[in-house]
Amino acid sequence: MAKKPQRAEQRIVREEIEPLPVRLTQDELLEFGQRLAQVEQKRHEHDMHADQLKKDLKAKETALDAERARLASIVRNKAEVRDVPVSVVHDYAANEAQWIRSDNGELINRRPLAPNERQIEFEVVRDPEAEA
Repeated sequence: MAKKPQRAEQRIVREEIEPLPVRLTQDELLEFGQRLAQVEQKRHEHDMHADQLKKDLKAKETALDAERARLASIVRNKAEVRDVPVSVVHDYAANEAQWIRSDNGELINRRPLAPNERQIEFEVVRDPEAEA
């Protein structure tokens, strides 16, 4: 590094390093431009990933909210909707069709028998000896 000639009334007492602006060469400018493009690409990928994570988290949040609401309803009602076997019974004396729960025998629905349901069906019993 070339030093400025000193005059008799001037003297260098120490050398220091200072951060100062330096004009870039064409090669340096090209290198910084390429690095900038890489950083921009990485930032774009980061943003895309962050957006996907936000969507995933929102979906999980929605699912948790739905499960919380379902459980709250069960606790509030002290009952849960489940599949229960039900027998449909034709009560010919009462002239009605009745739906009866098989777990506790509760009558849950009834309606009048339709005209085609009022006829009592008989089971046909075949004698295996008579067919031989």
